[in-house]
Amino acid sequence: MKIIQIKIADRARKYGYVFWTKELDSEVKSFFGDRATVEVDFEGAALGKKNIDWKNRRISIGWRWTRRLLRSKKVFRMTFDGRSSVRIECQ
Repeated sequence: MKIIQIKIADRARKYGYVFWTKELDSEVKSFFGDRATVEVDFEGAALGKKNIDWKNRRISIGWRWTRRLLRSKKVFRMTFDGRSSVRIECQ
């Protein structure tokens, strides 16, 4: 299992995405490989297959899920099983 942590930005909360910066590109690339889609489990809810937007450095979760996050949550902790599923927890 691979694990990566990405800071929760204000725009991530507002628009419903996991955004990463250019500095994290190589880390995210090694985390996901060349995949274009992954199955996402966000805080225990199965969200289904989501596209990885490599150009804009983001994965959609849906604003319905991110706007309800507590302000005390600062980091997306993503765990990838190496095949097709990623689990995202907020810490």
